[in-house]
Amino acid sequence: MAEYKNPFANKAANNTTEDKALDWGASIPWEESPEYVILTPGNYEFTVQNYERGHYDGNPGTGKIGCNTVRVTVAVDTPQGKATARNTFYFKQSAVGFIRDFFLCIGLLKKGEAFVPDFDKAIGCNGMAEFKTREYNGNTYNEIKKWIKP
Repeated sequence: MAEYKNPFANKAANNTTEDKALDWGASIPWEESPEYVILTPGNYEFTVQNYERGHYDGNPGTGKIGCNTVRVTVAVDTPQGKATARNTFYFKQSAVGFIRDFFLCIGLLKKGEAFVPDFDKAIGCNGMAEFKTREYNGNTYNEIKKWIKP
């Protein structure tokens, strides 16, 4: 099973604001929770918001090998608010094309160059992707269908 870290549990890990523990009697201010914005399938410009490193244990029964993973969150500004989508990259030989296409898309890689993926540099970068929606457990999510290379 893939390791998943809740992106809302520790904002410090997501390069946003510092997280801190609250006392039992802490006053919690009211803040509106943003609605999850569903994109109409199509091409959109996005900004890389954050990433999380993880590990996929694999599944020997199906022949899937264990490997390192990076889960990237991208945001699209829309009139309805900020829409987000997440994409998990599996660090294995058969998936290097997906990693390469992402870095080409955001301008951190030039065609024909070998590279070491630097996800720290990806934060704040813009790119274009084709988005679709996905249904899972009765919920609809934004999903990246493909990274569009400039």
